[in-house]
Amino acid sequence: MPAIRHLSFSLANWQALHSTGFLSWYPRSTSRGIRTTMNRILILIGLTLLMAPGQFSSAEACRQIHGRAILYSGDSFLAIWHVGTHHTFFVVDETSSNLIFNYLHYPESDHQALFADFTLCPTERYRQGASQPAIVKRIRNTHVVTRRD
Repeated sequence: MPAIRHLSFSLANWQALHSTGFLSWYPRSTSRGIRTTMNRILILIGLTLLMAPGQFSSAEACRQIHGRAILYSGDSFLAIWHVGTHHTFFVVDETSSNLIFNYLHYPESDHQALFADFTLCPTERYRQGASQPAIVKRIRNTHVVTRRD
């Protein structure tokens, strides 16, 4: 494993940056002042990441399930049932919908179901008895079945 020498930053490096004027806003009086300011910067970065919107991660870890996707055309509700459970997911973004519609074709989609291994990333936490919003990342081992009414 290569040494990571370029990441170590000593007091001498900080003082050299001050002498060039690059860090003119940074206190240079003592090493204690530098450590205090560095700690403040790290705290601000941490608080910024904590308060950022949920775009950095989903509510739960992404997981792979075997499920059935069906389009309910009456209200255009695209649901994915996790086979073997009572739990359902619904698709929340257009990219996920398009990924599923690559296999389900209109107008036949009213009578089709897509069985597949879905990689899903829930965007909200699990709640008993509620359908969970999710983003579909990948679909594998697909099998389209025509439903009979």
